[in-house]
Amino acid sequence: MPEKDYAGNTGKDFPGVPADFGHLWIDSKAHEEPGYHPVRQARALIRRGDIVMIVEYSNNRGEVDEKALVEIAKRQMERL
Repeated sequence: MPEKDYAGNTGKDFPGVPADFGHLWIDSKAHEEPGYHPVRQARALIRRGDIVMIVEYSNNRGEVDEKALVEIAKRQMERL
């Protein structure tokens, strides 16, 4: 997702899982449209066995917290 239209960076490995099984991206720039608050987004993609989980996180009140995204994704993985 290094293209400008997506996250604008190559992302990071997801903590606690092998490098090939989890990755997260936090947008480097807010998406802005006239009349709307700027929105920042993040995405985590994690694979466990034959299950693939994608968590998408949006925030229109400031920066996206990487720790919050990791915590949400870990809680969701526990449910799988």
